[in-house]
Amino acid sequence: TTPDGCAWTSSENYSWISLLPTSGSGDGTVRVTVSENIGEARSATITIAGQDHTINQDPADCTYSISPTSRLVDADGEAYDVTITATHNGCDWTTSENYNWILLSPTSGSGDGTVTVTVSANYGTARSANITIAGRSHRVDQETEAIDLTPPTVPTGVTITPIDDY
Repeated sequence: TTPDGCAWTSSENYSWISLLPTSGSGDGTVRVTVSENIGEARSATITIAGQDHTINQDPADCTYSISPTSRLVDADGEAYDVTITATHNGCDWTTSENYNWILLSPTSGSGDGTVTVTVSANYGTARSANITIAGRSHRVDQETEAIDLTPPTVPTGVTITPIDDY
């Protein structure tokens, strides 16, 4: 609101904000258009008729993807990386597992990242686990240990003498 005949302007220096109109005379209305935020929280100060106005915009919702989403590990065990892709740097994530044969490192982070999954050797039957990385499910399948059931051979010229029971 301003007296008739008084000129005013509006200005901003942000690609995500537009003002219309950018000038006028007397009373008027300026439409402030703010683009959708696809990243972290942001703030801007615009000027309308010599008055500063602050605009604060919440961050985009955090969504995550991981790659790979599953892994087949041989019985000897191994360490491998899972890549996390987040909507933006302000997206915090955690990992969780409830298996004594799997170790995750790190267990938390923010934005894009990498988690190393370390699977210990398997000396028993095949096993599987579903772990959580950045809210996404990651499946680990581990093969069973190969056991050699072939009886040992006795070298030529060696005599085996049974031991009496005690």
